[in-house]
Amino acid sequence: YTDLPGIQFYTANYVDNAVGKGGMIYLQRCAACFETQYFPDAVHHGNFKSPIIKKDGIYKTETVYRFEV
Repeated sequence: YTDLPGIQFYTANYVDNAVGKGGMIYLQRCAACFETQYFPDAVHHGNFKSPIIKKDGIYKTETVYRFEV
């Protein structure tokens, strides 16, 4: 669940033999990431939720990951 309008699913397609924490080697497509976000180019579309935060504004969002087996 997220209160942001969009989500991007990243699969590490362009990661290959990258050295990570503790010397761990990451291979292509060895990870997945859900990135919550506003829609790309939202500032140019009045019908999209605005990503603009005014000076001294508060930015607060919530994302919940729930997994069941």
